[in-house]
Amino acid sequence: MSFCSNFMRFLLNYLSERCDIVYALELKPQQYHFYPFRWILPSWQMGYNFLLYCKLGVLQYTVIMPILTAIAFICESLDVYNEGTFDFVSAWSYLVIVANLSQIWAMYCLILFYQACKEELQPMSPISKFLCVKLVVFASFW
Repeated sequence: MSFCSNFMRFLLNYLSERCDIVYALELKPQQYHFYPFRWILPSWQMGYNFLLYCKLGVLQYTVIMPILTAIAFICESLDVYNEGTFDFVSAWSYLVIVANLSQIWAMYCLILFYQACKEELQPMSPISKFLCVKLVVFASFW
């Protein structure tokens, strides 16, 4: 599972112990999408729909990545993968673009959820926890 989905689960567990998340979201003012999605996507209705779309947006990455890995494996065996060659002739270019878009969407949905539940999450200071774990992950791969 990805870090974003685990962190989303962490936030949801924290909130579910303190309040009814769907009801709390229904009472909040409408959370609009950030630029540039504001002009592309309709706003998600606060409450169940908002929570569902945020969860699905974060979890889609955990589905997309194994599929992309399988495609990469097949492309490598067909000798069309060409890792590191960003030329749009090799499959690697397209798979990297799809993977990055999936990661961006997962992070976007996580940030949108945080923005909507900022007050309820304030006591746990999730941003510092998120940055700390990201720093450890970054340092371990660097």
